Amino acid sequence: MCIHTPITPPNCDDSNCNTADVYNFATCACENNPITPGACDDGLCGTTDTYDTATCMCIHTPITPPNCDDSNCNTADVYNFATCACENNPITPGACDDGLCGTTDTYDTATCMCIHTPITPPNCDDSNCNTADVYNFATCACENNPITPGACDDGLCGTTDAYDTATCMCIHTPITPPNCDDSNCNTADVYNFATCACENNPITPGACDDGLCGTTDTYDTATCMCIHTPITPPNCDDNNCTTTDSYNTTTCTCENTPITPPNCDDGLCGTTDTYDTATCMCIHTPITPPNCDDNNCTTADSYNTTTCTCENTPHNAA
Repeated sequence: MCIHTPITPPNCDDSNCNTADVYNFATCACENNPITPGACDDGLCGTTDTYDTATCMCIHTPITPPNCDDSNCNTADVYNFATCACENNPITPGACDDGLCGTTDTYDTATCMCIHTPITPPNCDDSNCNTADVYNFATCACENNPITPGACDDGLCGTTDAYDTATCMCIHTPITPPNCDDSNCNTADVYNFATCACENNPITPGACDDGLCGTTDTYDTATCMCIHTPITPPNCDDNNCTTTDSYNTTTCTCENTPITPPNCDDGLCGTTDTYDTATCMCIHTPITPPNCDDNNCTTADSYNTTTCTCENTPHNAA
């Protein structure tokens, strides 16, 4: 018998997606028949539809939408990909009420923004310094809240402290200090405004030295005065009659000033005149007359004590 063994057909793929590759068993040949590309229109206006012969696939390239901004903030500007047209839909303004009583709320169509204009608050001053006057922006009402007066104590014991509700100020009235005189001249009497007490501070006595050696200087605590008691001068007699004895009150010393001896000349030629420093007296010592004998018997010889000369007087003739 004849045996008819089928031949294994070859691989007819020509690597071209644009052909339909088949083996014709009648002609025993490969057939690469061109394929008609399918319709690539996806029905969308927002794409450009093309057939890619390299891949044998449809390419749907999105169209870049136009700029739909109409420069009007009152519209919502969108591109409708279904209709491929711009849509500028009016926007309903939002509620601008901010819930605050202190503002006037409006919508600005030029900027599409809410404007909250603050209301000028009224003058809440009630002309009472005892209240804190404020405008409450939450309630849009004036509040005149009582003020608690501050502590007026100035910490000084020398004042009476009070709060004046008319002026809302502290008044510190000085206290009249007491008379601090203790009738003692040995103290400085002052009122201490820091301690509110009298101070009688001992005074250091001043120097009583008057610079004079002729006085004893003391401080009298009873009168707070210096007493200058004259010193009794000493006896300056030096028992010397040749000096003048005195007490110098400036130097507080004795002065024994020598005396110039007197002139003891008694004018008589018959005496020797001297000054006795022991008795401070003149001594007139008679001079021994000379021997007037002239060894002449015819004369009377004598000494003249007045002239202190010898006289030889001739005798009268008988």
